[in-house]
Amino acid sequence: MQKSTKDNLLFSGAYCLIVLWQMLLPGYILTLDMVFTPKYRLLFAEGDFYNTLPVNYLLSFLNQFLSGWVVQKIVLTTLFFCLFYLAVKFLPIPKKHYANYWAALLFSLNPFVYERLLAGHWMHLFAYAFLPPFFYYLIEFFKEYSFKQLRWVLLWTLVIGMFSLHFLVMAVLIVSGCFIFKLIGLAVKQLKTKTANGEWLRVGKYALVFGSLFLIFSSYWLAPYFVNRNSSLLNTFDSSN
Repeated sequence: MQKSTKDNLLFSGAYCLIVLWQMLLPGYILTLDMVFTPKYRLLFAEGDFYNTLPVNYLLSFLNQFLSGWVVQKIVLTTLFFCLFYLAVKFLPIPKKHYANYWAALLFSLNPFVYERLLAGHWMHLFAYAFLPPFFYYLIEFFKEYSFKQLRWVLLWTLVIGMFSLHFLVMAVLIVSGCFIFKLIGLAVKQLKTKTANGEWLRVGKYALVFGSLFLIFSSYWLAPYFVNRNSSLLNTFDSSN
């Protein structure tokens, strides 16, 4: 293991202890929407989206062997570890003078994180924690145009979607916007040079692959939505919302 990786793991662990020290004591922590006791119930109301199904199944499975408050400690520890570690590892910040650690602190300790934690919106915070690797691999993909980087972009997009539709919509729009602007740039370049450019097909192929795989792997919650679209909660939103 490289020294930098060991340092990142060590600092991330210390960060979790400092931030959560009292919350790591035995007992349930009361936040608004984070309900883990007496049992973590796998319930979905009619019209709900099923994007969080994998996460809910995992927590329900853990709750068969562990108390609800123990599962909650695991979730909180994992959350704050990811908030710091992923930011340190993937944010494009120079390591000189520990700038990457200061950036990770700002990313993981701010009013947004504090407010969402009090509201019990831990799934939104997980999706937020996954943004640094998502952007890192997205940038790397448009540098290299390789399926390897595209797979990582797809993976982090899917993981974000398992926790928060709010952040998933933003991630999909960002990926789509990058592809669109790249295609526009290629079109302008081709008009100026008046020469055929095979990069058109290359970028289009990657966009098609990304979109197709995203739909396939998200079908477990997209299919129920389109089958029962009339019962979706989206139909309750109007201009007043």
